[in-house]
Amino acid sequence: MRMVHSIHPEPLLDATVSPAEDALSLLHATACKIDEMGGLSWVDPVKAAVFLQVDRPPAHFDELDLAVEGAAFQALRRGHPVTIRRPSNLEVIANVAHQIIVFREIMALAPEYVPPIPRAANDPETMMLKSALADNRMCLFRQPIISTADNQVVRWECLSRLIQVDGRVVAPIDFIPAAERAGLVGELDIETLNLALSALTREDTIKLAINVSAGTIADSSACRDYLDILSYNQAISDRLTVEITESIAIHDLDAAARFGHSVRAAGARLALDDFGEGHTSFRSIRALPLDEIKIDGAYVKNIESREDSRAFVVAIDQLARGLGMETVAERVETAEEAEALREIGVIGQQGYFYGRPRSSGK
Repeated sequence: MRMVHSIHPEPLLDATVSPAEDALSLLHATACKIDEMGGLSWVDPVKAAVFLQVDRPPAHFDELDLAVEGAAFQALRRGHPVTIRRPSNLEVIANVAHQIIVFREIMALAPEYVPPIPRAANDPETMMLKSALADNRMCLFRQPIISTADNQVVRWECLSRLIQVDGRVVAPIDFIPAAERAGLVGELDIETLNLALSALTREDTIKLAINVSAGTIADSSACRDYLDILSYNQAISDRLTVEITESIAIHDLDAAARFGHSVRAAGARLALDDFGEGHTSFRSIRALPLDEIKIDGAYVKNIESREDSRAFVVAIDQLARGLGMETVAERVETAEEAEALREIGVIGQQGYFYGRPRSSGK
């Protein structure tokens, strides 16, 4: 089979794009399975962080688009010169059928991805994390989330930190990979939840937000324990916001929705973090019982001078309001960005302009 160098609307194979009913048949008959680590970033795969699995026929255009990109990414990793040029309208069923054909061709070129053998669970970083969890040396730094209307703190986002035996503070970038390698993500998320609940008990006027990982939601045991703790603390959980990342919604929307409904049932709020970073569709937003959408900082940077970013933020803010959700802009770093967001009407703002993460001293 010849090499595929690009994906574009013109046929690449000697195949007839059939009428709509045949194209739909192709769509539902195609089974996709992609195990792809590293994400969908063409320029810098190292920075990409999405883990995508598609193990059923893609039922929506956005899923198919992701599947095609994922397959092309595998081919790229193995040295095949693949270039993506999207069709102008994926909702034209003939183009959908065509992309399935191309997807099959690329998959024939790209053998199933085999993840690298993980490092031993007793490496120094993992041992450091295990020791900190056992000795209760995890703590939470807090970063303020500000009301755009009056510049008052409405809640604090809690960010995990590890305290070394000698008192040095270790940032997440130095222990999260170890947690993932050693299967400790669930334990780490539960520790973060317990620390946040303890803070809410001590300080009866504050409101906090915490992050939960895709690994915890995917792990039935860890997820059950997490939700049990949250439900047991319903007396204070109404002051807690649980943030799920956009990649969770991409990876398994059904699981994310179930988790979200359980969080809401326990009395806590649910937020979608880093919106705009990945490929989350409006369908995903509707499927999740969200109270809040946090707009990725990439759209906040220089928003006062970038019409494309401004248009995106305006659209998301209006969509959120229409669905009864709040919006928070992330990574606000300048007065100009803050003022542009105020003009748009974004409800909350967060970033170094208002304060860096810091210890609560408790």
